[in-house]
Amino acid sequence: MYELSLGRLFGALVRVLALTLVLAVVAAGLVAVSANVSTPATAFAFHSAFADQGPSPTLAPGTLTSYSVHYRNTGLLPWQRGGAAQVNLAVAGDSADFTRAGIGVNWISENRIVTTGEQMVLPGMLGTFTFAVRAPATPGVYRVPLRLVIDGLTWLEDDHVVLTLTSDLGFHGQLLDQSLHPTLGPGDTSVPLTLHFRNTGARTWTRGVAGQQVNLGVVGDDKSVLALAAGWPTADRVAIQAEPTVSPGGIATYTFRVKASMAAGIYPLRLRLVADGVTWLDDEDVVTLVTVGATAGAPTDKAFITSPATFTFVVGTDPLTTAAGRSVKVTTTVTSVAASTAVIGVDVYTPDGSTVAFEKWFHNESFGAGEQRTYPISWTIPAGATLGTYRVDVSAYAVGWKSLFGAKTAAATFSVAAAAVPPTAPPPSATPSGATPGPTGAPSTTGVPTATPASTPASSARIPRRGRFRSPPGWAPTR
Repeated sequence: MYELSLGRLFGALVRVLALTLVLAVVAAGLVAVSANVSTPATAFAFHSAFADQGPSPTLAPGTLTSYSVHYRNTGLLPWQRGGAAQVNLAVAGDSADFTRAGIGVNWISENRIVTTGEQMVLPGMLGTFTFAVRAPATPGVYRVPLRLVIDGLTWLEDDHVVLTLTSDLGFHGQLLDQSLHPTLGPGDTSVPLTLHFRNTGARTWTRGVAGQQVNLGVVGDDKSVLALAAGWPTADRVAIQAEPTVSPGGIATYTFRVKASMAAGIYPLRLRLVADGVTWLDDEDVVTLVTVGATAGAPTDKAFITSPATFTFVVGTDPLTTAAGRSVKVTTTVTSVAASTAVIGVDVYTPDGSTVAFEKWFHNESFGAGEQRTYPISWTIPAGATLGTYRVDVSAYAVGWKSLFGAKTAAATFSVAAAAVPPTAPPPSATPSGATPGPTGAPSTTGVPTATPASTPASSARIPRRGRFRSPPGWAPTR
């Protein structure tokens, strides 16, 4: 048996100490070289590789958060904080615009953000860069390009790392459904028209509280549609939320009426949610088309052609049967007989035909004579959707909905059915003595994905009344 003697133990200890001393001398030499001899001749020895970064922050304007990025030292020399080889996290391209926008908080300079949190980052190790950012006063999405640099020596590798910071007021909404587009006789007043929106933001909508009440407004505060008003709160606000409060995830109801013009034609009423004095909410491209017939006693079907029919339509749906939480794909193929520019509309109606469950518009679509174009869309069936057969109508209007080029009612259908209930596995049965158990098939279950609406920062070319946000001079966020 091998025996350890005192001499052998002492020899091993000496070798360990000698190796440790050599490593210490090498490390000290590297530090001395990197700290005191950082010249263009040593630039080749500094390299980095992006490792990871935190999730993209979404903040209310003016609020702060801490953010971290990690890079690995893939070079030959260590990064030393405070020395000539100090590696800084910088704004790629040396732009100072982000500091002027108010994003930088206690940064080293306008375009140098922070250095390593570690005193020394040896080759192969990770360096941590932690810093503070503030959401600008102007809502929007800001993308800050990041890159490491040793000032006076060299930029390190450009891994195209970007900090995406969203300055968001927390007001967002998604259209759920709307009443049918009304067809009226000259001078007639419509029945109440109702639209439902889901609060997809982080803020509660509170009726009667300035800056918290969400109204249904006319896009762009366009007062030229005042002739359609029938008891609206103001000339460019058609309704206020019916519910006292609408929490995030809740549903708000907006009900209003319109009065027909005395002249026959199609009158588009473009609508959008707005928190007055704060911001417009997401533009869902909501339109109520008021069609005025030549005489009173208008037909119940809104689709009558007011110019020569020049379009044909073919529509398909996939799948033919779906369930709440799942998606259906609607593919519309449109052919124009003559060269023209049009607005193409796709409407999905509930089983009883009383409500537009989904609507999509394609604006300024140019067609050559005989040209065929295809428009695929996907609609996620909302939770609580009515079961039954939904119909798809398609239409083509002149730009601005000034006249109807053509339409096809019930161009396609699909069904919404109850989601299948996964079968219950039978209880295990006793295996007779001496028998060999056979494989048991696991019951098949089909998961039902749940659609989570994306939060999109509100943006508009014009901030509504009672307050405007102004960008810093020469600077605009990416929307």
